[in-house]
Amino acid sequence: MIDKYKEVAKDTARSALRAFYIFKWMSQAIHQDKNGMKKAKENWAIRQKYPDFFDQVYISTFDSFVINLWKFFDKRSDSQLRLNNLMSKYKSELRNALVGRIETKIKSLEESHKGTKELVETFRHDLVVHRKLDFLATRFAYKKIEKLFAGVCEIIDLLNNSRYDWDYERDINKDMDLLFQDLGTVENQKSTTSKLRGRTRQ
Repeated sequence: MIDKYKEVAKDTARSALRAFYIFKWMSQAIHQDKNGMKKAKENWAIRQKYPDFFDQVYISTFDSFVINLWKFFDKRSDSQLRLNNLMSKYKSELRNALVGRIETKIKSLEESHKGTKELVETFRHDLVVHRKLDFLATRFAYKKIEKLFAGVCEIIDLLNNSRYDWDYERDINKDMDLLFQDLGTVENQKSTTSKLRGRTRQ
């Protein structure tokens, strides 16, 4: 019965991390400073061609990573995935040295990333729950959130006495690049076909 919490924690972190990197890619794909003017315009054109789909992906991945990441810091005492609560569930099964190490890691994560943790909480309250549009101007701190994720994943590894592969960014970037490239090819083929049909009619 207790073992399920380790698996749920791992799956929740994986889901949050994947969603975060998809959201990050979607956010940066249309920025000239990241991709250059030509590529940024091409990516924006693709998003505009399929607005219902990509707008939903953008919103849903943001909501997903914020909600799932926050579960590890939820202040409610009955939150099953809160890091301190996970530690309490497995404390009797772990070596004393490992218990001390994990407890130190949790404390350090809570203290050294306090500002980032509070930012995620604010995202959850102001954007996911209440959709306060004036908050959208907040500059997104990708690196800080990645460090918060790294701390959570390290603690999950320690609780499971194993090292999982959390490096999803490279594969997600590759998949998203390929998706937009393929959609660009499809749109170019549509344009070429339309032009040929127009000439035939003339």
